[in-house]
This record gives sequence, structure tokens and C-alpha cells, in this order.
Amino acid sequence: MNKEMTQPATSLSQKSSQEDCSEEVLLLKTLRGNWQAFSKLSQSIVLLSQYLD
Repeated sequence: MNKEMTQPATSLSQKSSQEDCSEEVLLLKTLRGNWQAFSKLSQSIVLLSQYLD
């Protein structure tokens, strides 16, 4: 079971560096977008909780 879990990690590290960079940039962009959406959501939740109190 441990071998199966470590194999994907090694195959991922064998990718070309250029591909990794573009994937990382895409991931960062989506993470940033998700974080902005999450912060807006949390702000509205805080406002809602204050309104309900």
C-alpha cells in the first residue's frame, strides 16, 4: 500500500520543469481566486451572524 502511495509522487516529480511551472501558476491563480471568494463569503457570514445576534 505504501508503494502505491509513493509512486504517484515520484511520477509527478519526473515531469518537465516547464510543465510544473505552468501548473503551479495555474494552481496559484485558482487558489488566489478561491481565497478571494472565501474571504468574501466569510465576511458575509460575519455580517449575517452580527445581524442575527
